[in-house]
Order: sequence, then structure tokens, then C-alpha cells
Amino acid sequence: MNREECLSILKKTQIFAELPEDELFKIFENGKILNYAKDQPILLEDATSGNAIYVILKGKVKVVKLGENGQEALLNILTENEFFGEMAALDGLSRSATIIAIENTEIFILSREDFLNLIKKYPEVAFSLLKILAVRLRQANARIKALTLKDSIQKVAAVLAELAEFKGKFVGQSAIIEKIPEKSELAKMVDISQETINRAFQLFYQNGLVENEDDKIIIKDYSKFKELYVGNF
Repeated sequence: MNREECLSILKKTQIFAELPEDELFKIFENGKILNYAKDQPILLEDATSGNAIYVILKGKVKVVKLGENGQEALLNILTENEFFGEMAALDGLSRSATIIAIENTEIFILSREDFLNLIKKYPEVAFSLLKILAVRLRQANARIKALTLKDSIQKVAAVLAELAEFKGKFVGQSAIIEKIPEKSELAKMVDISQETINRAFQLFYQNGLVENEDDKIIIKDYSKFKELYVGNF
């Protein structure tokens, strides 16, 4: 990726969006770009070296916690313009999760020192970061609630509601979730089988509240969908 393309994506990244053009150039000059192949780990949980903030220029990654048997608990999926590594960049402690490329991915990396200097110089960066951290905390709370549900169909509906509210966009009564995760990934989000995911989606389709269009999901009447499947969640 050339400089102009990289700068364009950095400008669209929420924490850098308010920065002047000359500061974006400095960020680009101070950072570096690395490429990761599909399924390649980018960060490992508990790693203490190389603290930095990572911006996805191209591709998609998953944020996971790994069990003793290597089983993945999927926490989040991040795509172009999104970032990760902010917790360790802020406090200098070990990584809180493992990050793995879902597809071939290009990453811009800014060192912890440069990132902290940026926050000190531009309070708006800190403010944007706080807002994003608040959103991620709310999303984590929604996921925890979904995991406590006993009904599997309700679990699937809850994770779709989470994606709609934190990653989607609303047009009238409809919620549109673009770049929907694979069904195998959705299953890992709420610890159920892919067969259950398929069964839930068939039910949603049959009731006419959900449509599948290419790689996006449209919840046609979001309020009715939540009332019918999610209840007081």
C-alpha cells in the first residue's frame, strides 16, 4: 500500500480523524506497515514486548481468548479503519487477548511512545479513544449477557442485535450489518454450534424479519426483531 492510500485510511480511523494533515504525515513517517497471512497470529495474549497501537489498513482480524486446549473464545472481529492494542499501549502491561488474521491483512503500527506523545499533544485523540473504549465496554457487556441466555435462538438473536447496535447502521426501521462474520465465527461468539446458527437464521428468514444480501444482513424491522427474539435482553 502506498503512502496516499495509507494516509487516507488513517484519516478515516476514528482516533486520528480530527488531526491536521501535517500530523498525519508525521504519524505515517514514524510508523511501519506489516503484512500478515491468513491465520497468522499478530499479537499473543500475555506478550509484554513490542507495545504499540495497530490500525488495520486492509483485511480482517479476530480478537480471541485461547483456552488450555487451544479452543477459541471469539471476542470481536475488526476490519479496515479499526484499531487494536490500545490497552497495552496505554498502560504498558501485557496483551489482554490474541489477535489473528482472518484473511491476508495489512497493518499500520505506531509505537507506544509515539502514540502517548500524540495523546499529550492532541486531547481530541484521547477523547476519541475514551469514546471508543466506552463502546467496546458496552459491547463486551452485551456479549456477556448473550452468553448467559439459555435459549440458543435467543443467543443468536442477541449477537445479531449486538452487531447491529455496535457495528451496523440504521435506515428507517431497518438495521444493516455489513461484512457479517462467517457463521462459524458467529457460533464462537456465543459458544453454540454452527448447526444452531443455521437453524436460527432459517427461522429468522421464514418470519420475514431478516434478509441476507451478499455479505451483509438486513434486519428489516429491528424493533420487532428485538421484541420477538431478544425480549428484555
